[in-house]
Amino acid sequence: MACRKKKNLTFSIVFKPIKTLHTKKIYIINVIVSNAIHKILSEYYNKKNKEKIWIKWPNDIIVDDKKIGGILIENSLFSGKIYNIIIGIGLNIYQKKFQKKWNASSLKEIFNLNFDLDYLFYNIIYFIQKEYLLFIIYGEKFIREYYINHLYLKDKISIFYIYKTNNYILGIIRSITDKGFLVIESNKKFYFFFHKEIEFFIL
Repeated sequence: MACRKKKNLTFSIVFKPIKTLHTKKIYIINVIVSNAIHKILSEYYNKKNKEKIWIKWPNDIIVDDKKIGGILIENSLFSGKIYNIIIGIGLNIYQKKFQKKWNASSLKEIFNLNFDLDYLFYNIIYFIQKEYLLFIIYGEKFIREYYINHLYLKDKISIFYIYKTNNYILGIIRSITDKGFLVIESNKKFYFFFHKEIEFFIL
């Protein structure tokens, strides 16, 4: 169900995969949904605009260096496998005011276009199904490649805060692994991070 109280689009869907996923592959759902939203915004709203659309690992959508939405995944697990998935999606559509620390914006503010929330809602559902079908047909590597190619700050020197060591490092995002870990190159060495182990800063 879509919510429009604050002129944003927020909703949750229950997703039951045809192909049972192992818990080690939880990240695949993030990839599928992130790809789907990226493709919608790129194909429908970015054709005549210079703003670039990116996926910020693991599950945020970035347009023109501003966060415009995010994805939350909850899984129903049994015997190490995923059977039911609740996908929560939030997109800033018409909101104008944001706290500065959020570094956020809305699609209206960036593209200066009018959005039909119902149309966007049903298209997101369709694109998620379509992306999942690509996963079933072509496999994990195929959809992960699209995700990697559109990673925010990929191949750019950035500052990262490492929670475990309480330190900042200079590094470059290179890829993600087949378990969803972020791969960062720093001082000619490669490091692997899971969600909530690291924070990004823009130079």
